[in-house]
Amino acid sequence: MEAQIIQRRHRLAGCCNHIFDRGGAVMKRYLKRLKWFAGAAAAVCCVMMTVLPASALRKYEDDFAKSTLYDPDGLFSEDEQMQLSELIRQTSEDVDMNVAVYVINSGDDEMEDDASMRFADDRYDSLFNAAHGEETDGVLLLLNMPTHYMYLSTCGMGQLYYYNGFSDDRVSAMIDNMRSFLQDGDEAGAVQQFCNDVHYYYEVGYPKKGYTYDAQNDQYYWEQNGQLISGAKLPFSYRVNLSFLVPLSLILGAIAAMIASLCVRSSYKLKKSLNPNNYISQKDTAFLQHDDVFIRTHTTKQHIDSDSRGGGSGGGGSSHFSSGGFSHGGGGGHW
Repeated sequence: MEAQIIQRRHRLAGCCNHIFDRGGAVMKRYLKRLKWFAGAAAAVCCVMMTVLPASALRKYEDDFAKSTLYDPDGLFSEDEQMQLSELIRQTSEDVDMNVAVYVINSGDDEMEDDASMRFADDRYDSLFNAAHGEETDGVLLLLNMPTHYMYLSTCGMGQLYYYNGFSDDRVSAMIDNMRSFLQDGDEAGAVQQFCNDVHYYYEVGYPKKGYTYDAQNDQYYWEQNGQLISGAKLPFSYRVNLSFLVPLSLILGAIAAMIASLCVRSSYKLKKSLNPNNYISQKDTAFLQHDDVFIRTHTTKQHIDSDSRGGGSGGGGSSHFSSGGFSHGGGGGHW
């Protein structure tokens, strides 16, 4: 009997060892597969880290080198040109748009303001648009030193990020920010301020429902899927001001509450209200004097915030066509 028990114990121990051996083998295979999957995931992450930045870059990478300072008349020293060019290239990379500064410093190139606008638009086209046959995203600053006039030419999504709308005129703000530097003769400081504002408004984002209108060609321009598109009419959501829904909902709510109150009152079976006049005999009662006494007045005030800067609703901006047939926005001013 004891021999049978010992034999059974040996069998049970052998089964347990066999189970443990199989479990260990399964665990080893599982760990090997887990290591393989972990290695594959790490490899995929490495590939994604190298691929994602490239996919997020601008459409035409060859244009990156063109984002720089153009100073054919030598307003800046060589060191200043190198420093400002590096700043402009870094700004262009940060905002993922074309950014350029062009300086006119020759007395022979005096031109009217409209001519400066056309020059800036055409210069942007020759740098960034003409080779591709389409509008690219970006902004160019023109400094016309002889006439003390500066102009910002915007294109593509640059028309919305650097907006000239009535309620959110970022172009005018950028012009104002550079004016004090130029008046003090600090042209390098003006270029640095320009790059700072390009950064700032890119971080702020383009205005909600911001659009531009080209009156000459009767075309609207607005954002769709990250690109500036045009059409004879704005989308319905742009044309309808949904802000009226707030007071409308309040009015409808008040009407609904009034109807509910009337329904509740009508369900009561009281024939008369609790007005004491209902319990006074009109035949036996006579009023000798009737007065209307003013008790108090109550007035409330509410502040209405009119600030529309930032990423708020932008209203409509203006745009025009360059001589090359590309749409541009922007604006300028003197210093």
